Amino acid sequence: MLTGLLPNGTATWSTSDTNTHAGAGAGPPSFLPRLVLERCVLRRFTASQARQCLAGRPLVFIGDSLSRYQYLSLVSFLDRGSWPRVSQHPSLVHLHQWGADKMLSGKKSAHKDKKLEYLRGSTDAFGSRMRCDCSIAKDWFESRTYEHQKHNITAHFMWWRGWPEGLEGHWGHPPFLNATPCHPSICGMHGEECPPGQCSPVPDWSMPLPEALRQVVAQLRPAAILLNAGLWRNHFHFQPWPPAFSRAVARAAVEAVAPQRGMALWRTTTPSTRFSISRSWDGDFLGAAASERRLMVLDAWELGRPLLAFDPLPFFDRSHPWPEFYTELNTVLLNMLC
Repeated sequence: MLTGLLPNGTATWSTSDTNTHAGAGAGPPSFLPRLVLERCVLRRFTASQARQCLAGRPLVFIGDSLSRYQYLSLVSFLDRGSWPRVSQHPSLVHLHQWGADKMLSGKKSAHKDKKLEYLRGSTDAFGSRMRCDCSIAKDWFESRTYEHQKHNITAHFMWWRGWPEGLEGHWGHPPFLNATPCHPSICGMHGEECPPGQCSPVPDWSMPLPEALRQVVAQLRPAAILLNAGLWRNHFHFQPWPPAFSRAVARAAVEAVAPQRGMALWRTTTPSTRFSISRSWDGDFLGAAASERRLMVLDAWELGRPLLAFDPLPFFDRSHPWPEFYTELNTVLLNMLC
């Protein structure tokens, strides 16, 4: 497990390239220093090398905005050949740079416009290669699929805010593209997809995460599943997760990737100045990883902790880091997968 390589104090950020192995044409991140791991040499992939590694190996990201931004960062690299940068505006990895300024219009309507514009813009950026089964009508719902047929690359993102919430979705979207009946608000009058953000708020299917991993995610034939509970358990004052739930999720994720001899990973939650996120935030799942052994760990918490000492703080807000952090996190992920 990666956590075995990352005891306290071994993840730092530096301008040195001594701990990296760059493929031809692989340039450094534009703004932040590079990640340094003791006793671990990072290979830095070109987009071509990453595509070759991931061809025919579907990826599934499950989590909240932290996972979405990591997903969009990786998909952008695979699609465009370059990582998102903090200098780019509006950013694919920060919703609040999109839409009307709430100071110039009604706060509630401006926030809704912001959400809609982000969902549309971050989908349209990839043309026909990205579909977004997304709704903000009732509560936030988001399920994305990126598919590049020429490169044989497929990557999915499913919105999940942690226990007790589950996964949900609609017919007509992966893995139920050919399911019937197809809800009119999803397929439209002529089989057209709904605009991102304006899909039906009523799901066609909904189930607890362990069940969804077995019955839905497994149908995507994932080569890797990346799970994260994100920030919401504190925000909504959720109860502590039952220990049995963590173990059930770990087992279900491992089973979903087993036919492909894939990898199930738990991504720890990025450090934040808004919430007091410690190692115990993901403690239940780290314990499940230790007992399950086949559940790997991508330790975003340990990797991101040194950034909290930076001035200025390399975060858009108190919870969401700049794009360059996701570049480094995905570089570690590619090293694990490839």
